[in-house]
Amino acid sequence: MASKIKLVSNLADIASALYAVRDFKNLIETLNFIIEDIVGVEYNELYLVDPSNNKLSLYFAKGFTDQEKIEAESTAMERYPGLVIANKEILNIADTKIDKLNKCDDSNRKFKIRSQVWLPIMNKNKSVGVLGLASKLPNKFNNEHIDTLKFVCDIAGVVHDNIVLTIEKERKEEDLNIALTKSKRDQAVKQNFFVKMSHEIRTPMNAIVGMTQLLNQTFLDTQQISYLQAISVSSDNLLGLLNDILDLTKFESEGMQLVNKEMCLEKILKKVHLALEYKAELKGLELKHSLDVLDTTFYLGDDLRLQQILMNLVDNAIKFTSQGSVELSCSEVYRGSNESAFRFKVADTGIGIEKSNFNKIFDSFEQENDSISSAYGGSGMGLSIVKELVGLFKGKVWVESDRGKGTSFFVEIILKRTAFNLDSEDESEEDLCGYDKTPLKNLKILLVEDHEINRFLAVTLLENNGGNVDIAINGIEAIDLLDNQKFDVILMDIQMPEMDGIETAKHIRENLEINTPIIALTANAIRGDDEKCYEVGMNDYLSKPFNQEDLVKKILKHITLDNTNKNNYFHSDVLQMDKLIAFCNGDQIMLDKLVNIIVEQIPISADILLEKYNNKEYDLMKIEAQKIKPTIEMVSDKSLLDQIHSIEDFRPLKGDLEIFEQLLISTVRNLHTVSKDVANNVWLVN
Repeated sequence: MASKIKLVSNLADIASALYAVRDFKNLIETLNFIIEDIVGVEYNELYLVDPSNNKLSLYFAKGFTDQEKIEAESTAMERYPGLVIANKEILNIADTKIDKLNKCDDSNRKFKIRSQVWLPIMNKNKSVGVLGLASKLPNKFNNEHIDTLKFVCDIAGVVHDNIVLTIEKERKEEDLNIALTKSKRDQAVKQNFFVKMSHEIRTPMNAIVGMTQLLNQTFLDTQQISYLQAISVSSDNLLGLLNDILDLTKFESEGMQLVNKEMCLEKILKKVHLALEYKAELKGLELKHSLDVLDTTFYLGDDLRLQQILMNLVDNAIKFTSQGSVELSCSEVYRGSNESAFRFKVADTGIGIEKSNFNKIFDSFEQENDSISSAYGGSGMGLSIVKELVGLFKGKVWVESDRGKGTSFFVEIILKRTAFNLDSEDESEEDLCGYDKTPLKNLKILLVEDHEINRFLAVTLLENNGGNVDIAINGIEAIDLLDNQKFDVILMDIQMPEMDGIETAKHIRENLEINTPIIALTANAIRGDDEKCYEVGMNDYLSKPFNQEDLVKKILKHITLDNTNKNNYFHSDVLQMDKLIAFCNGDQIMLDKLVNIIVEQIPISADILLEKYNNKEYDLMKIEAQKIKPTIEMVSDKSLLDQIHSIEDFRPLKGDLEIFEQLLISTVRNLHTVSKDVANNVWLVN
């Protein structure tokens, strides 16, 4: 009984030791140790099957010289190891002198072997190896030895399989990592290529678009106008193709992210209609749009990307429709407590699509067939971009069509509702640029641009709008000018010789300590360029080619002027910089730090107030009001502070919610205004 208990204990220890093995080297060492512990013999051999050629490889051998090991391995398949592998059975030779198989008669005599045992190492009924032990004594191996060795071999087979699987997994992971590294390297090369190509193409494109605009403002006859329209349409098509390629590159490399903000669906539909109305009229098509929602509530989402989806679909519909109409519609198909699902539909009376090609048309650079491409043009990228963008919205897109009966594309997305619309930027900028013929009057502008044609174009656009322009052709010249003059705004090209725009902006902020607004003008349009600009202290970013309206809007966004005096900056009714100046007591470094914190923090807090109210998180809204109150006390009069107090005292079960909402709107707007005014007026205290 005691011996059986000891045996069971030994088997448990053996199993534990073997199952802890993680590689072949450790397996060999563990087996060698266990075998010696079970039965001490003069000779042993362990062979494992090489899966590449199904031959036996010798992994360890006791009692043999190196040359003898080589000979043993080369003849293994003709000796007992090969026989055991083939039969998958234990071979126990109690006495070699009466061995009828006589497989190793010569070696038995040479090494004076009298008894030996061979055991297959199995896994899933497949021989993966063989273990052999030999002794100079006859009848060396009893039943207990053989049972224990069989137990060892059975577990060794399982462990062997685990190791093989682990090795295979590691090999696949290594292959995958190599493939991923190569893919990333290839993507980086492609990305770099597109960055350079973007810059090289956009630089002359900027001149073409800009010069076309300037030429359009001169006196032209009918024929010249038609030529100019052809140039404009061609440049727009080329720019659209370039943007499509860049969008696909973003999806393939670093990915694209949505920028959520308040948006109005009605405005988006109108913008798409207005942008493509002329193209539809040229083909004699009727372009219609409609909106069917419960109310005109504003929603959170990326308005530019949604507009891009609809633009691509409507443009595609116009392209493949020769007569009839194209209609863009939006309907609310589901309304939850704080979100709604919308279905956008673009229907045309065009050539239609075969059902077998429904999936194909959403692939990159694919059209229904080559004849479609020849007859109607296009790169086949528009719908693939739509598919990717809809995926970012976590929505779905599909098509319904019959050949010759028109096509309908559908897009469904879910958007969160918001209580208010604070984004009046479009209207305000339109007022500034639409009615004042010289909106940049008396504004002193530093243009840093190395490209001669782009310099000429920018100077002409700026001077036509009333701006006074100084020129630097690289960063070094810009720094020299800034050492001796003050400017209201700096327009900075990014890629320049000697000192590029990024390095120049960093020097302006860190060394010259000048807070003048800097707007980057770049021919690159890869995501990440804007982050680089912001990291070194630039205020905004404008991609080439840009038009006159975009350039003026960008400048006015950061500099609001009284046109009668270039140094008379606009003040809000609540701004009181003297409080902030007095608090700093002449410490300019402290003042600069406080200004940076205020300009950055106040808009964030304002948005948090609105967000918490919309989410009915009233306690968190009041906590945010408490946090911002000390800052407001330093830069505003009592009126804004009273508004903050009212938010702190808000009780959702008391009073008129409509009145409070109006108060909150006013407060948030005032906070944004104060932040901008602090930034715009900081020169007064420098």
